[in-house]
Amino acid sequence: MSVCNMLQAHLGNELFSRGLAAYVKTHAFGNTTTEQLWAAIEKETKIPVVSIMDSFTNQKGFPMVSVTFSDATIDFSKPSTITVSQEKFSYLGCPESHPDALWHIPFKCVVMDVANGGTVLTEQHVVISEKTTTISLPALLGHSSSDSLVFLANPGGSGFYRVLYSDNAIAQKIVDNYEKLPEMLRRSFLNDYISNYTTGKVQIEPVVSLLKKAVLTEDSFANFSDALEGAGYLEKVLSGVDGEAVPSTLGTDLVETVNMRCESLTQKYYNLYDVNNSKLNPEQKLIRAAVLPQSLSVRRSALQRAFAQSNVKFDLSEYIAGAKDDLLQWAYNRNQDFFGLSQDVPKYTVTEDSIVSCLSIPLVVDSQPDYPAFAQLLSAYSHVESSPEKATAVLIALCSYGRNVEGLKKIFKNCARNSGIRSMYGNIVVAALVRNKTFSNNHLWEHCKNDWPAIFNQWGHSQFRIQRIIGALAQHCGSLRSAKAAQQWRAFFDAYPCPAARLDIERGYETILL
Repeated sequence: MSVCNMLQAHLGNELFSRGLAAYVKTHAFGNTTTEQLWAAIEKETKIPVVSIMDSFTNQKGFPMVSVTFSDATIDFSKPSTITVSQEKFSYLGCPESHPDALWHIPFKCVVMDVANGGTVLTEQHVVISEKTTTISLPALLGHSSSDSLVFLANPGGSGFYRVLYSDNAIAQKIVDNYEKLPEMLRRSFLNDYISNYTTGKVQIEPVVSLLKKAVLTEDSFANFSDALEGAGYLEKVLSGVDGEAVPSTLGTDLVETVNMRCESLTQKYYNLYDVNNSKLNPEQKLIRAAVLPQSLSVRRSALQRAFAQSNVKFDLSEYIAGAKDDLLQWAYNRNQDFFGLSQDVPKYTVTEDSIVSCLSIPLVVDSQPDYPAFAQLLSAYSHVESSPEKATAVLIALCSYGRNVEGLKKIFKNCARNSGIRSMYGNIVVAALVRNKTFSNNHLWEHCKNDWPAIFNQWGHSQFRIQRIIGALAQHCGSLRSAKAAQQWRAFFDAYPCPAARLDIERGYETILL
């Protein structure tokens, strides 16, 4: 789909639609191949579509495009030249493969004036078919090296490639004007910059600087989510980096920036949804906080703070009892009770996430030695296990928020044996456990290794579930982030092959190696 989006952006909607129409007309009621699709579009548009698409679909990986200005001092009022080179994108530390790989890249670059609403002053479209290509930019009369003029390659990220700005001055100018860029351009640059760090082409300090700015200024949900994900990744990296190479305060500053913005957003949502309404009792305030559209970690913190201030003692039996009859209706009623208090609040739609939020409240504050909320909700699972939607919500709540480590182990163990917890929920259980701070990620990986025969016997031949289980383990096991751990990962799956998830195991190796 991504390469098709790139082709559509390169051709334009009208030409792309004409090409598709010609393809459908030519091959109506017949069997076709991918090659015939590219050929039909090329014949209709007179653009070398076949060479472009073959280079992206018939070889592994994707390219990284490096951009360098010929003059050290960039003056847009004069004609200038940029050098564009391509190589296969690869992570730092991964063995280089296919160094001679070559793509036919639909490359686009613009110069825009961010002080004038992001007006594009010049735009260049070129298909790059060589390792190195030069592109001429026209003089922008009346413009010089103004602080508001920004050069961007692959604006909007429609091209299926990463961009590296070899001149630090170009990248720094984009960073300086980041909040003035249109939303899609901010997102493509942010993701490119984070990816550049994973290749070893960019130092960590400027990436942290960009992430701090993005976290503080983003008003786009998608961009803010990407910034938080990048900040979380770098915080893990920084916690294991030698202090002599990187300032020890770098990770602390990043975390403080994230916390500060999330606190302000939490307060904003509190005000929007009238969480502090005097009509609400402390339990109602907690539920209001739980169903706010925030990340799991922020929601958890908000709940714990609210609970600490309220000193509420839940009647857990009564609270959980509602889940035994009709979990969906129960969650719907509780949400509507609270969200219906104000006419200004939009009607809340019950989703799996909102059910999980309601169920999470007693689990977050479940601090008694025998974890009564955990036990009661686990008991409630037996009443809803025949309903996938309801059972999924209960298991996500238990495995994401539960604080009973032994109980969490038992859920996973029983799920792997289809005993008490249906095995069909295996990938859901693992995906939730890797997000649970109480249940150590390393602990989960060790548990999986020790119980692998049962896991493989249950899910090893189900491509869908085993791929998601292995992918979740590799992506979220924060303690597995070294060359040694990556080798142990590979050695384990060499000893215990899993043919249905070969690609996921290899991706896991690269992820851990980062």
